[in-house]
Amino acid sequence: MNWEIILAIHLIIWTFSAAILKHIAKKIPSAKALTIIFFLCAIMMLGYNLTLGDFRFAPFFLLISSVGFINSYGSYCQLRAYKFSFSKTNLFLPLSTVITAGLAALFLGESKIYNSKVLIGVLILLIAAVFLAFKKSQKEEKNIGAEWLLFALGMASIWGMAFFMVKFFSFTIPRETFLLYWYIGAFFGSSSILGLGRIIKIEENQRQKAEKISFKKVWFVIPASILILLSLTTQYWAFQLAPAGAVESIRRFGMSLLPIPIGWYFFKEKKELTKVQTLGFILGIIGTSLTILGIY
Repeated sequence: MNWEIILAIHLIIWTFSAAILKHIAKKIPSAKALTIIFFLCAIMMLGYNLTLGDFRFAPFFLLISSVGFINSYGSYCQLRAYKFSFSKTNLFLPLSTVITAGLAALFLGESKIYNSKVLIGVLILLIAAVFLAFKKSQKEEKNIGAEWLLFALGMASIWGMAFFMVKFFSFTIPRETFLLYWYIGAFFGSSSILGLGRIIKIEENQRQKAEKISFKKVWFVIPASILILLSLTTQYWAFQLAPAGAVESIRRFGMSLLPIPIGWYFFKEKKELTKVQTLGFILGIIGTSLTILGIY
């Protein structure tokens, strides 16, 4: 199948999964939600591998689990950033593309990506990030914009490095084997965040500790797990067929811009924007476009 078609399917699946994750982020503590999601993904892939009768183990596969472990911290940053804004968070995904494509150019011999468009685009994105992180008013005791920015940049940085490794694995590792060990690592990673949060008493855990998490809140993790699994499957498939720079540039462009109308109108985020933050969005869209055009 043509990799562009696979990538288009991936973007549709990812958009739905991201919207569900935004809903989950408002209902369930992030580490707990991810632990359940990644556990379900690992169980589904274990069952699939056993059904195929093609369960494999090699010491090298532990590296896949290690990257999945690290990537879970990026997913945690994603959910924490989603609590503040769905549309703003996804706008900065091209920063991870620059990291992924840059590492692919350096270590995998893919085409060089650093040029004036990319550098100017990244600079504009960083300026946009500052505008979007501005306080809504001087009456705010805590600048939640700065907290959002910390998680958004953490997400982009971790994902940029992790998905370079996904491209690296795609050369030789079958999809079903990769997904199994990736989600085993992701489950242990999110579990470590959950345990660490209890030890150091992260504010999110303390605030929601007393809440009873009902099935009405939790059931969303089931479709989220399926969609997340399908999203990574189609992404990995596209990586097997095309260069990382080409896949990531188109993928991140869609992932950055498609969520904006969803965040603005479905999650009602547009009414919360100040004039400065609106300017930040305009700059962010310009920066995203320049960055992606420069890479592609």
